[in-house]
Amino acid sequence: MDDEVIFIRATTTGKREAAEYANPPPARPAQPSDVPTERQERYLAREKSKTTEGYIARLDDALKRKQRGLQSNDSSLQGQVAMLKAQIANQEESSRVEIKSLREHNAKLEYNATAHNDKTRALEAKILSLTEEVREQKSLHKAGSSDDARILKRRIKLSIERAERQKQQIKDLVKETDTLSRKVEKLKAERQTTRPEQGNTAVLDQSDQIKTLQAHAARLKQKLRERGDHLIRLSRDNISRTELRREKKAALEATKSLRTHVAGMFIHYRALSEKNAVLLEKLSGMAEAGGFGDPGSLYRKELDRLKGQPIEELYEYKSRV
Repeated sequence: MDDEVIFIRATTTGKREAAEYANPPPARPAQPSDVPTERQERYLAREKSKTTEGYIARLDDALKRKQRGLQSNDSSLQGQVAMLKAQIANQEESSRVEIKSLREHNAKLEYNATAHNDKTRALEAKILSLTEEVREQKSLHKAGSSDDARILKRRIKLSIERAERQKQQIKDLVKETDTLSRKVEKLKAERQTTRPEQGNTAVLDQSDQIKTLQAHAARLKQKLRERGDHLIRLSRDNISRTELRREKKAALEATKSLRTHVAGMFIHYRALSEKNAVLLEKLSGMAEAGGFGDPGSLYRKELDRLKGQPIEELYEYKSRV
């Protein structure tokens, strides 16, 4: 019974050997002439011993082969485990490198997004300032144009009226001067032809009249000089009006240039907004790939805050001139 148990355990892989030794051929029935002698018994004993030893040897050989197979399988499994460990280590290292690269790229994208956002805010402030400046220039130009035109017309009308009055006054003064000159000459002639017996009283009266006429002539000359100075000032006012028209023309050119500059700023803002949108889309995609881009996450909220206002919704763009 013990031999059979050992045989079954030792020959789990060798079914042929087990069948061969578990089912030996049936013994031939003993015949009367087959009664063994002492010599035959010894021979049979030796044969049986050889058969048993061979059987044991074969069992031992089968057991050794089984052990070698188990050792070979164990070595193969250990090799596979080592290979899997190496693959896992390589994958972990590759994952660490990729995660590090993604983090660096995310940091770079966030920095670029912050820089773009700062540029956008600065650009919005600049556009607002330029828009206010253009609006102020437009208002001043509109008010100045109407006021200047009205004032200019009023000044021209007053200047024409004043010039006409002064012209008439100059004519009157010239006529009065001529009349006084003739009177002075007449008095001088009368003085020369006056008889001595008329006395000193008549001479003194004539001298007083001459002095009065001379003083009046001096006043007339002073008025003429004043009128001439006033005409010079009027000429200067005309020059000032020319300068005013030149300044208005320069203001119009400056306003046109400023409008062109503001239009360029809007174009630049539109391009910057498009780049910012693409950058935020990349950041959102990477956040979702990394598992931290849920709509309610803090990172996603920060990305939403970085979104710039569309140019069509800007107050400066709507109220552009």
